[in-house]
Amino acid sequence: MPVNLLAINVGNTRTQFASFVANKIQTPYRVTHSQTDVLRSDLQQALERLADCEDAVIYLSSVNDTAMKRVLAIVAQISALEVFRMERDVPVAVGRRLD
Repeated sequence: MPVNLLAINVGNTRTQFASFVANKIQTPYRVTHSQTDVLRSDLQQALERLADCEDAVIYLSSVNDTAMKRVLAIVAQISALEVFRMERDVPVAVGRRLD
């Protein structure tokens, strides 16, 4: 079954994302958090690649709650796709441990 999704990783200083159409990664993006207009534009471009995919979803992971909320707000304005957040909506198969 082909996978069609937008994967978003919100880090401490930048957001990275890419669309996967029929299991193939499309153009990856890296945008610093201060570039809100660029982020919006690049997210729109990435989402356009999924326009013909009826089963497309968005998966988001984050280590930065403040930046994540901004990314989620932008996504909500430009897309009706469902967003699944890693660890909250999707369990992670590999555990975390700080020793």
